Amino acid sequence: MSRFLSLCLVLCVSSFALASSVEVVYVAQGTSIVTYNVDPQTLNYTQVGTLSIKGASTFGSVVPSPNDHFIYVMAADATQTTHLYVYATDPNGAPQARPTQMLYAKSLKSLQLDPNGKFLYAVYATPIDYGNKTTYSIRRFAINPANGAISQPVVEGKYTLYSYDAYSCSVSITGFNSNATELYDNVYCGTHEGPHATYYERTFNSTSGALGPDVQIYTWGSDGNGSFEAVQFVGDRMFDFVYPDFPPQIVNIYPAVPNTSNPELQCTASMLAACGALNGVVVHPSGQYFFIGNSNSSATEIEKIDYSQKKIVDTGNKVPYIQDISGQIGPPFSPDGTLVFTTNYTGYGYYLQVSGI
Repeated sequence: MSRFLSLCLVLCVSSFALASSVEVVYVAQGTSIVTYNVDPQTLNYTQVGTLSIKGASTFGSVVPSPNDHFIYVMAADATQTTHLYVYATDPNGAPQARPTQMLYAKSLKSLQLDPNGKFLYAVYATPIDYGNKTTYSIRRFAINPANGAISQPVVEGKYTLYSYDAYSCSVSITGFNSNATELYDNVYCGTHEGPHATYYERTFNSTSGALGPDVQIYTWGSDGNGSFEAVQFVGDRMFDFVYPDFPPQIVNIYPAVPNTSNPELQCTASMLAACGALNGVVVHPSGQYFFIGNSNSSATEIEKIDYSQKKIVDTGNKVPYIQDISGQIGPPFSPDGTLVFTTNYTGYGYYLQVSGI
């Protein structure tokens, strides 16, 4: 079952549980944040708020706090200078009109909150060496539980990377493991020879928020003929979707441990046809399923991972086709994994689609 919301433009979608009887979805529409309440049983939706971000020209992201009380908004002004806004939410989950905090955040690239909502981690990028290199820093901020404001910045990690046209690199935070003892981040570089990426883990101290040094988990590099890999961390596993220069593709599932090299499970076209023709893939938060867009049909397939039998099987279940669900900004699932939120362009505008799974 699914329901559609017609939108003029969707830049990012985030969802979280306000209470057991409702899900809250934030949609960045133009320079406004539109808030919807979704009934997880009927999939009926109700618009409960619209907030225009004063001075904003473009959005970067909308990140809700784990306790549902605040949202953190990255937005750029007309000069493309990034600002960070902190908003408290009302009982419906809609952000209130005035931000509790607004920060000038030049060079801010991305945000990640710890699962307990005590700390915010931000990636900043500062050009150096006449723009030929960039220093990426991971900064930790303490969150005020009363109003969501952030303070006490501490640099927890730093990478200095090449950033000119022939060799452009960047850093991003992927998330936490299942029991929030490790944080994952990665370095991605695009070169004339092809892209490559390295993934790291850092220990996380839930009391102080301190991160340990980076420890390499996995690395991949293109062969120069158009191959690449798409990696997602869910729970304590790493899902590696391999796109070689010539099909078929491969799905590898590894334990997320230092220098991982032996897949727990590998799926090729001989096991399941969808594994050999990946087209927009996202892993369910349970780590028991993943969704594959099928360009040859009007549906996205839901595949089940059978760890005991070391295989992946088609469940026969589908949600309506979208071009690339992994391309959304923000998680496409409700926190309990029972709803999936997807966007699709119809020629007249974007639609936010809510499906029960």
